[in-house]
This record gives sequence, structure tokens and C-alpha cells, in this order.
Amino acid sequence: MDRNLAEIVEAAGLADFSEVFVAHGITSDILPELLKGENIKEIIPKLGERIIFKRKLEQYLHRNEPPSNTEDFEQSTTPSVSETNFLILSSVAPSPSVVSHSSDPLEYNLTDPVEYSFPLSLPQPEPQPEPESEPKKQKTLKSYLENFDLKNLLSGSAVGKALLSWYDIKGGFDSTRQSYLVDIITTEILNYTTHLKNEDFNFLSSKIIALFPCETKEAYYLPPIKKRDSRDNKPGVAKGKLVDKFRNKLTFLRESGILPTRSGDKSTEACDDVQERAEFDSDETVKKSVVWLEHNREPFEEVCKHWDITFHCRRQQYLKGEKDGKEYLLEYPILKLTIGLTLIERDFERIYPQKPDIFSSWETVISKLIKLRKQFVTIDSDKILIDILDSENINKDYKHYVMISLLGSLLPYKSRHIYGSKQWKPKISDCKEGIILKAEFPADVETLIESKVQKLSSLDIPIQPFIIVQGSGAVIQKTYAYMFGELYPVATVLKALDICFKAYHVYHIRYQFQSEHIWTFIQNSIYNLYTKWDTKIPNIIDIINKLKRV
Repeated sequence: MDRNLAEIVEAAGLADFSEVFVAHGITSDILPELLKGENIKEIIPKLGERIIFKRKLEQYLHRNEPPSNTEDFEQSTTPSVSETNFLILSSVAPSPSVVSHSSDPLEYNLTDPVEYSFPLSLPQPEPQPEPESEPKKQKTLKSYLENFDLKNLLSGSAVGKALLSWYDIKGGFDSTRQSYLVDIITTEILNYTTHLKNEDFNFLSSKIIALFPCETKEAYYLPPIKKRDSRDNKPGVAKGKLVDKFRNKLTFLRESGILPTRSGDKSTEACDDVQERAEFDSDETVKKSVVWLEHNREPFEEVCKHWDITFHCRRQQYLKGEKDGKEYLLEYPILKLTIGLTLIERDFERIYPQKPDIFSSWETVISKLIKLRKQFVTIDSDKILIDILDSENINKDYKHYVMISLLGSLLPYKSRHIYGSKQWKPKISDCKEGIILKAEFPADVETLIESKVQKLSSLDIPIQPFIIVQGSGAVIQKTYAYMFGELYPVATVLKALDICFKAYHVYHIRYQFQSEHIWTFIQNSIYNLYTKWDTKIPNIIDIINKLKRV
């Protein structure tokens, strides 16, 4: 979404439609065209949502125009001085009919002058105080937030007292209790102001952590992602339970007519869309190495030498997103071979040296996660898999497959994918299949891959690296890593997971949509890897923080 459109969406209260705009390539220049003709029906098929959208956009586009005929109306309805005097006289002097039939000898003569002891004009309104200047409002808000007493606020309500008691007993909040907390805070804040900036959300989140130190700040507030820091070169808005609750309540207030549509003010700051660029010229040495790699596969030492020479050139291509994975394989055919996996690992080590390997920490971290989250598993087959993990007869490869399969049930997922006029919310099974597939027989491997490719293509979602295993029962016979149309045989399930993870970061591509939260958990908790391009997911950050205390 371009910067101008992001600002319009925020100002006009159209945040609910932002994903639709991105999906259909809507820009700030063509946004007003949606009010013409039947174009809008294609991207907003529901009548109610279409009416809301048109109303909000029209209000925004005409926000600076004066109401029609306002000046003429005021001139025609505001009496002149002479008219005012006549109105006052008429309200005091009796009508002619009363005068002509009066029996009182002191009859009124309407032609005689009459003296009055009050001025012949309307009373002047009392002077109104001037509205507070913007700097004074900001200063007042800053003072209000600095003096915001969260503990006192919570102590003033039954739910707030329950939260304080819950924290003392449990030592932390689950997602439900966190929602209760931000509901109380945002309700109180909205009684004072409807305009908060990112720095204000950050400050309020710090207040939460000061009172509840075992909570995770990122669960309540995550700053917006700048365009230059995003993996797909797109800016992202601020996230977190506090921000989301505040936005949702603002939307409710606008839709209820309590709060008018904003015209210029923003509750959150716009993201900087400046993109960092670093150019590396492909000198003759790099070109020669590219040609050598195209025609040679050995000796291994020479392969590594020429591969390292091309590193900076390739890295900049990856970061700029100039090519997709298949194009890399065409440019460097050696990547299609098994040796290509070794080269991917070599690049990863160069980008992120001395990072922990998956093999030493996998079982420890996942066992802690199961202990922390198993009460949230609702699928019966997954409950059985948890019981299987306690068996002493299970082999390691199948055990690791089960652990990966359970991540879909152990880690919550809330995102939706919008494509065309439709949207897709992945199920737990979709999240699992986004990272690993299991085929009973060798002939089923290609069938499963083809089925997955067709499904995701119909949803307009790119196919990213994933694992596929083949075997029956509790026996894994073969394991593969699938990347960009190529199927690589790998020794173990955990090694396949390691290769796929490193490929994501070497090729600088986004995680598979429906399993993004799972890969993010693996990245942060297993590899202890954090980059400026990460998609920060509040509930995953919260779970990882809680794992540290298990």
C-alpha cells in the first residue's frame, strides 16, 4: 500500500478495507474512482459494507467543503435591525383588533410614538472561550498519560480487581485476561481522548509492564514496520492488543454516530516508506564465477570459492526481491543439485554466523511448549499424538515429525488471506500442511505436492519451502525438502526443517502464509534469530516470553 493511500485509509476510518485495497492494487490516485459505476461491487460484494465504505470515503473527500447554501440560509433567516425592532414591537403592542374593541378610555393609538425602556435589538450572546491550541492539548494529554494510575483504575472495578488478584495467583495473564485488561484501559482513555500516537501506546504499554512485570510488552504494542525494514517491501501498521482494541472501539464509535469520521488526524503515526538501497556492481570477477558455476559441479573447493565470490551480488538481488526462487535456480543451476543445500547453509552461516543449531535445543523447547499449551489442544488426534510422545518406543525421526505436526494446535493463528472478493482463514490442518506433509506410499508424494500447489494457487498464495515425509504408521522411510519446484532428499526430518528455515532467510522470502506464525516461533525460540524484516506477531512473542519461565 502506497504511503498516500495508507494515510487516507487511516484518516477516513477505512482500515477494515486496507487488505482489500492491497489485494486489488488500489492506489490513492484511483481510490475515488470506486465511487463511480459498478467497480466497487467486485472488491466489496456485501451491500452493507459497500454502503459503509461509500459513506466514509465521501465524507473524507468532501471534508473541506462548506455545507451547500449555508451562507444564503443564514442571510435569509437572520433579521435586519429594522426587522428586529418590528418583531419586538409586535410582541409588546396589542393587535389592532384588541385596540378597536377596547372599552378602556386610555386606548392605544398605533400612530403615536411609544417609548420603551429596553434596547430595540436582540440580546448579544456571551463570548465563548477559544478552543485550546494543539500544543496545549498535546501537553494536557502528555500530563494525563504521565499521571495515569493503572492500579487505581483497576481497583475501581470488579473486573479490574479480579485481574489484580489473578496476576497475584497465576503470575501472568492468558489471552482472555489480557483482553479484559486492555478493554478497561481503552475505555478509560476514550473518555479523555480519541487520538493516540504510537509513542502514547508505547508509554501505556510500559505502564502495564511496570504493574505486571511478568507480562510481555510486545503483546500489547508493536511499533509499525517501515517499508525498508519489511521482507516484502511493504510498510506495516502498529500491532498489539492495546492498539487493536483502541482501533476497534474507535470504529465502533464512528459506526454508532458517536464519533465523526476523522479528517486529517491520525491515531497512529504513518510509516516511513523510504527504502534503503545499496548497489553492488557486478564486476568481471563475479561474472566469471557465475559462468563457472553454470558449467561446473566439482571439485567442491572450487565450487565454494566461486560461490563465495558471487555472494554479495546474490545477496543484494535477494534483498531487493528482483527475482523469485525459480529464477535463482535458473541462474544458478547448481542449486538444483543436492550440493545446493550445502551452498544454502554456507550462505546462511555467512549472513548469521554463530547462530544456535536446531539439533541441540529442539526437543527441550518443544517439550516446554507442550507443557505450557497442551490444555489448548482441542483436536482429538493431536491429543493422541501428545500421548505418543511419552512412549519410550518411538524413534527420534517420527518423534520430531509429531512435534512439528503439533505446532498447528499449540500455536494460535488469527490472520486471514484476502484474494479477490473472498477471504480465507486457515484451519489448524492448513497451518500444519503449510510446513509439513506426510505421504503413506512413495507414489503419493508427487500427488500431495500437486494437490497443495493447486490449492494455494487458487488462493493466490505463493508456494514456499516445506517438508514432506513418506512412511506408514510410526516409521518415516524418506524425508524431502521441497523448494521452488525441486524435491531434495534429506537425511532426517529435523534436517529438512533446518534446510527450509535457512532457505527462507538466504532467499529473503516471506514464510508460507498459513504457517508464518509457526516459522516465526521456530526462528525466535529455536534459532534465537531476530532481524529487522521480521513480521512481529504479538501472541507468539507472548508465548515465547512465557516459555522462559517454564
